[in-house]
Amino acid sequence: FAQGNSNPAIAQQIAGLTRSFNNNWEQYHESPFLNHSLSLSLGNQKELFGKPLGLIFATSYSRNFSAYSGGEYGIFELTGPVATTDNLTSQLELEENKGADEVLWGAMLSSSYKLSGNHKIGLTLMHNQSGALETRYLEGRKNRDDPDDLFVTRTWAYKQRSLSTGQLRGKHVLSGLNNFEISWQSSYSLSMQDEPDLRYFTMRQRPSGNYIIKLSSDNVPNRFYRNMEQYNFDNKLDFTLPFKQWSGQSSALKFGGAYVVRSREFRENRYTFNNQVFLVENGDPYAYFFDDNLIQATDGGFVKNPQTGNVEGVYVTNSFDPANNYDAQQYVTAAYGMVELPLSRKLRAIVGARMEQTIVRLKTFDTLVALMNFPFLDGEQDLLKETDILPSLNLNYDLTERMKLRLAYTRTLARPTFREVAPFASFDVDGGFLFIGNPNLERTLVDNVDFRWEFYPKPSEMISLSAFYKDFTNPIERTFNPQAPNTVLTFSNVAQASLYGAEVEVRKDLSFLGQFLSDFSLGANFSYVISETDIEADELALIRSLDPEAEGTREMFGQAPWVVNGLLSYKNEGGTQANLSFNMVGPRITVVTRGASPDYYQQPLPLMNFNVSQTFGNGFAVKASANNLLNGKYRETAEYKGEEYSIIQYELGRTFSLGLSYNLSK
Repeated sequence: FAQGNSNPAIAQQIAGLTRSFNNNWEQYHESPFLNHSLSLSLGNQKELFGKPLGLIFATSYSRNFSAYSGGEYGIFELTGPVATTDNLTSQLELEENKGADEVLWGAMLSSSYKLSGNHKIGLTLMHNQSGALETRYLEGRKNRDDPDDLFVTRTWAYKQRSLSTGQLRGKHVLSGLNNFEISWQSSYSLSMQDEPDLRYFTMRQRPSGNYIIKLSSDNVPNRFYRNMEQYNFDNKLDFTLPFKQWSGQSSALKFGGAYVVRSREFRENRYTFNNQVFLVENGDPYAYFFDDNLIQATDGGFVKNPQTGNVEGVYVTNSFDPANNYDAQQYVTAAYGMVELPLSRKLRAIVGARMEQTIVRLKTFDTLVALMNFPFLDGEQDLLKETDILPSLNLNYDLTERMKLRLAYTRTLARPTFREVAPFASFDVDGGFLFIGNPNLERTLVDNVDFRWEFYPKPSEMISLSAFYKDFTNPIERTFNPQAPNTVLTFSNVAQASLYGAEVEVRKDLSFLGQFLSDFSLGANFSYVISETDIEADELALIRSLDPEAEGTREMFGQAPWVVNGLLSYKNEGGTQANLSFNMVGPRITVVTRGASPDYYQQPLPLMNFNVSQTFGNGFAVKASANNLLNGKYRETAEYKGEEYSIIQYELGRTFSLGLSYNLSK
């Protein structure tokens, strides 16, 4: 822009580029059509060269609309010592309206060819694609600056995703080698995500009634263009050698390997729209981009306002941020061996181990700030390189024919995702949380111990009791720093965490209550979990500077203290099926705050769904469903001194559906 003041050619180029963007900044309300979906599946078996060839084809299409109003979006922090501070300070309190329109379609073709009784190969091709249009309108108070202003921000987003997969597989049994079995699989998938025009428009309504764009604290209008491509190349080879152990019982030795490559390219372009005059007439973003409000240029350069002598009008600026562009690769090489071995007529053991080597590399396009802080983000050095041995032991003991005991120990791991390690900054609401990855993340190791008692009164019934323990090394958490200049959410490891708990599960038909209930069955399970994470010494010192009585541990990130599920089912010989399901998960941490500010929790959401279907002898079937019958709300909150503060809240709403299907084979 500065060059355009002295160079008419550049001035005309800026004016032309500004006008090249569509003025699609409108938001409006309308009643959508009903949610709807269609699906078709076909299958058959034919002979090819005298051998059986099985084919399955399926395709589906769905379109779903959703909206809510009166949602809440807030940020609160503790600004003083706990002893003398009675309330959290509001940084942001907004009311949200949101609408979404999502289309999903997919197709799948699967084939299986039986070369002989011992040799079979298969090929599966699949493509899924979705497009989601979303608009958001939020208004309220941004109390960290000018709390008397009405803060208004709008979002327009369209996101298209696709996943294409091809999988080739085979299974071969060598009868001459004691039925030695070889299974192999190779798959390639390409996933793409395109956000062609993500738009944000933020402004303030002053007490005078005027609408302005406030440069000192808010962003000017933004348009983002993002594209992500990732391919996965997944290969595995498994061998199984059956044998008889010392007492003649069937056993098996299994071993194999795998090699997985994931590669991602992420690109983002950002354009900002500046102005010398930041008034927004009537608070209308669409009118703000009228042609008369855009910067003007002629052969003589920028056109000036004759009254003020200043260059005025909206003009575009390329705000490309190299830190928001990256390439990433992950390589996983694995090998395993295990043996399934009966130790007696009642005791069976499965013992094995898996070796996994993980290499992660990431290249950022920011050659200044990012590489100064993270010099290993050059695409050549290993951001993460680990070789892990993951043992496992399973013991199954038959107390009786209908009663079993199971004891298991396993070690597993969880790797950080590309998004979690990439130094890429994004936000969902202008003025809200800013999400940034952490290249210093390490993988998580988990040691699991499970003990389970099972009783089967009938083949369709079960009663089980289980106890479990998990120990985590370097678990990953989503953390938040309210004192940061921007409200930054990132990811970090904690050194250690653990949990233990118990679960009870029951599946029972209700015929014992009377013949009239013989078609009913009941299923339920309940888990109770106690989890604990040590707070890092530096963080604990910061917390205790404001809250000297603070404990040195807290619950694990994302771990609920209890989970309850229930299912009441009905099925008769006339083709009628129905079920009523219930699910509820206890409060769990969604964001770990820094300092003494309370952590954010997702509160329990009771979900009750009902489904009923009826089949008819002519091949037709009718199905009806009702979801979220209790009309529960999604809620994230922070609690301080007995008072609850709303972070995120919105209604999910009830949904009702009616479907018709026809089976051609009937």
